[in-house]
Amino acid sequence: MNRQEYTTGTLHASRVLKELSTFRHFAALCDGTVKLSDGTVKVSKALLAAGCPYFKILYEFEEESQGGLHRTAEPKLDITCKTFELILDFIYTGRVILDNDNIQDILQASDLLLMTDLKELCIKFLMARIDVDNCLGILQFAQQFSCPRLVHFAQDFICQHFKHS
Repeated sequence: MNRQEYTTGTLHASRVLKELSTFRHFAALCDGTVKLSDGTVKVSKALLAAGCPYFKILYEFEEESQGGLHRTAEPKLDITCKTFELILDFIYTGRVILDNDNIQDILQASDLLLMTDLKELCIKFLMARIDVDNCLGILQFAQQFSCPRLVHFAQDFICQHFKHS
């Protein structure tokens, strides 16, 4: 008998992820919490670990160090609930809404959480908005959070727009 695999492509994955996103608001389906600077958020550990390298490492270490026993301590992050919710939205949808008010918090959190794909979106946002008024601030921020491509971009911008004496 000949066998052939059939797939719906990304349609199935998108639909499942969208459905899982609605589940995150049901406490009964959440098996963990994350302490944040201004509150706590209930999470699905598996989904958080799948979408965020920081939590994958944390939960793997927890599993190994506890010999499989459930640990009651919650991770504590210096991130606001508002910023963390945006990050959760990104994990569940692959989309993030960036603006001048949240860009620094999102980039800083994506750096902390080792989310290189989200960090890259933040870098693109800043590169598209660099101007003579903010270029030094962007350069300093890029240096602080190890964004070499953005550092180089900001340095080039400064060299092009400011004359050397």
